[in-house]
Amino acid sequence: MTDRRIYVACLASYNNGVLHGAWIYTEGKDADDLQDEVNKILRSSRYPNVEVDCPECEGEGGHFETMGLPASVAGQFYTTPRQWVVCDCCKGSGKVSSAEEFAIHDHEGLGGRLGEYTSLREVAELDAMLEEHGDAFLAFLEAFGVDEDQWDKFEEAYYGQADSEKAFAEDFAVESGAISESSPMFGYIDWEHYWNGELRHAFTIQNGYVFRSDW
Repeated sequence: MTDRRIYVACLASYNNGVLHGAWIYTEGKDADDLQDEVNKILRSSRYPNVEVDCPECEGEGGHFETMGLPASVAGQFYTTPRQWVVCDCCKGSGKVSSAEEFAIHDHEGLGGRLGEYTSLREVAELDAMLEEHGDAFLAFLEAFGVDEDQWDKFEEAYYGQADSEKAFAEDFAVESGAISESSPMFGYIDWEHYWNGELRHAFTIQNGYVFRSDW
């Protein structure tokens, strides 16, 4: 599989005729991880339109620093003097400027299932399915175009791999007990005809992956 990633664009910049965004790799990340990376893009916009909590001090404006002792040691003593240190990032306000809105303007390795305003939760869940099932799940999406609420149908539908419809028809007939390879008739069967007449209504083959299509 190719790397899985999305290109996130700042819409405030875009609306002002400036392209501002970045590729974010989705592999192994949940929605909160993705949101953190999106927030970095929005905070670096030249066209901020909101104030958000400072990422360095988490909106506190600074932090207490123990005087004279490392914090790991001083924390054991209740009487140790402390001083308030103003956050360099927000200069004590607890807030920083940021753009507010973003869109997904491109993506790779995610099966063509994303729109501009697909939620980061859905991106993370799609990535998790691809991490677990790989190209077979991509083929499932291509074959059926299924919505998110039907992704759990994959394991029910997935049947394996096949080099061709003809090869699958032959293997299926043997595995199901319909005929034995030792049968005198085996070499005379038209497997393409068997696929078209018996199997194509119940199975779909996409990119070499076989799925039941009667779910």
